[in-house]
Amino acid sequence: MNLLLSLLCATLSFAQPELLEISSDKQNYVVNESAILRASLSTKPADPDFELDLVSTLNGNEQTLQRSTDFEFYAQTTLTAVGSYAWMVQVVLQEKQYAKDLKEAIAGLTQEIQNIDEELLTATDPVRIAQLQAARLRKVELRSATQTELANHRTPVGNPSQITFIVE
Repeated sequence: MNLLLSLLCATLSFAQPELLEISSDKQNYVVNESAILRASLSTKPADPDFELDLVSTLNGNEQTLQRSTDFEFYAQTTLTAVGSYAWMVQVVLQEKQYAKDLKEAIAGLTQEIQNIDEELLTATDPVRIAQLQAARLRKVELRSATQTELANHRTPVGNPSQITFIVE
């Protein structure tokens, strides 16, 4: 499977010099203004079992993107601090169903962690608190392992794209 991924990546890299275009709705923002970030792919794999996805960071922190079509992604984020912002986006190739399953597992574990956190806010029994803390730790470990599996499953395609903008 790694050979197949390598061949698909090589084909995409050479066939599409402008594989990804990214933009923000403005170059300058004010504090607490929302930025709309857009990313557009110019192609998709011919093999329907694979897809291109995007891994995105804003100033080094994960920035979740919503996929609106096979080619279009967006994010809306509130900019809470003055300064320069760098949005970096990496195209990755992944087996579609496996990546979907991993993402669903991550979302489910995140929800379970949030539920435990809510219960911990009101728990008073020391035994129950210890049980909840142990369960939370296990869910966090499982989510981390699943996130690592997803990252290892993905193959980067080309170099990351980056834009910068200012918050005043």
